Amino acid sequence: MSSIRIDPLTGQSILLSRERAGRAAAFLSDPPLPREDCPFCPGNEDQTPPEISRLERGGLWTIRVVPNRYPMIAASTAARASTPREESQELGISGYHEVLIESPVHDAQFDLLAEEPAADIVQCYLTRYRAHAMDPAVRSITIFKNEGRSAGASIPHLHSQLVAFHRVPDRALHELRFFSSGSCSFCHLEKGPGMIAVTGNFVVTAAEVARAPYQLRIVPRSHATSWVDLQASELRELSAVLQRSLRALFTLLGRVSFNWTFQNAPRLDGDVQLPFHWYCEITPRLTVEAGFELATGIVTNIVDPLDAAAHLRKVF
Repeated sequence: MSSIRIDPLTGQSILLSRERAGRAAAFLSDPPLPREDCPFCPGNEDQTPPEISRLERGGLWTIRVVPNRYPMIAASTAARASTPREESQELGISGYHEVLIESPVHDAQFDLLAEEPAADIVQCYLTRYRAHAMDPAVRSITIFKNEGRSAGASIPHLHSQLVAFHRVPDRALHELRFFSSGSCSFCHLEKGPGMIAVTGNFVVTAAEVARAPYQLRIVPRSHATSWVDLQASELRELSAVLQRSLRALFTLLGRVSFNWTFQNAPRLDGDVQLPFHWYCEITPRLTVEAGFELATGIVTNIVDPLDAAAHLRKVF
């Protein structure tokens, strides 16, 4: 039987409709993306805006950070490594949009990287987060990955993006209300029915009311509003958990498109400690939002999150 559920974290209405899982081609799969002249490959550095930073090993770059050539918000006219700020008077939005090119290898895949280059990528995320957090005008910093065509990737080369802007997104405001409603439920996820795996510092869990089949979250076991103070050992562990999570998803679903996002507390007026528990969310892109979703604003999920958790526990 179908049922409407409300995600208490985001406020999103989710229609759980298990019956639709039986449709032909209920899940999407991505065809291989063609390899063309790639602006993110070595030798084509002149095809991107000037670098903000890079990591090198043996005289060759392994990670490059550049401004997004087609920014969602006004882009900087010059590369600045600490506190970049640009304003768009027309939209009333200011901030910065970066691309983190995560490997010189065109067809590299995060889950298949060796431990060190994978950890370097997560360290780069945190380094850029800390740089933008130094700017008191920045209210929100979003780091996200679009992997695969169905997830919105326009260039088939391992990369992620960062957007730092001077407003608080609606989702973050709703999450603040969720975390301020009582004791933090994210502090007890390792005992919840959606638990998939527990490591030294993190819990992998199915989203309580998932907006997509097999959506999962990686949550620190210790309460923290952001990951700004994460230590090197914790970063390496987080990188390994990200890799294991993707491998578990791919074992069950094949090599599907996915998005991941890192959700940290926004900054409001005044120096106040906000109620928040940071986390990473991984969303496989197995279905598409169609007419019903557009007409009603209700997202449809065809797999019960508890069933998804049980499946993932077996392969994690």
